[in-house]
Amino acid sequence: MPTFTTIEKADGFSSPKPIELSAFDRVCVSRLIGHTLARIERELIVQTLRRNNGNRTHTANLLGISVRGLRQKILCYKARGERIPEPARLSVTAL
Repeated sequence: MPTFTTIEKADGFSSPKPIELSAFDRVCVSRLIGHTLARIERELIVQTLRRNNGNRTHTANLLGISVRGLRQKILCYKARGERIPEPARLSVTAL
């Protein structure tokens, strides 16, 4: 039976809700120690963009942030010369 650690999650609209972390989740979180929050946030954003083929709306929704906030972060990353996944292009085939 897995052991859990409880942390609080606030969504900004209601009182914090407890989230239980499994032993595996705690190990994952422990590997983040020593990295800045900015670096972790950037990596989470970039990896989520990759998983969503660059779709900003889906990425923002999954991360629980506004599309505008995500766009601002992406602009900052690009201004520093970082590579950010671009939205996938749809191919149009002639009928």
